[in-house]
Amino acid sequence: MRTPLNELNDAAFVRKLRAGDVIAFSVLCNAFKAKLPLFLVKEVGLSYPDAEEVASDVLYKLHRSSIKQYEPRANVKFTTWLIQIAKNSAIDCLY
Repeated sequence: MRTPLNELNDAAFVRKLRAGDVIAFSVLCNAFKAKLPLFLVKEVGLSYPDAEEVASDVLYKLHRSSIKQYEPRANVKFTTWLIQIAKNSAIDCLY
């Protein structure tokens, strides 16, 4: 089942992620496991295997600690924040 991105940006969902809810994290991973590598290939120019590795690393780091650094802001969606982290990581991978 696909999870719409707007559900991932819901404040209650983000609170669950920040609290370490493994089910919420699983939902997030399932929603991004295919989308994030494809985005990194298209937008940054990584090879698909490298994009998969970067995406996995970003999600792992998010789960371990980065999510605690996320501060909800009125005009910044959680998914935008996550994608920007992945994009920056992909750029670092290139250089």
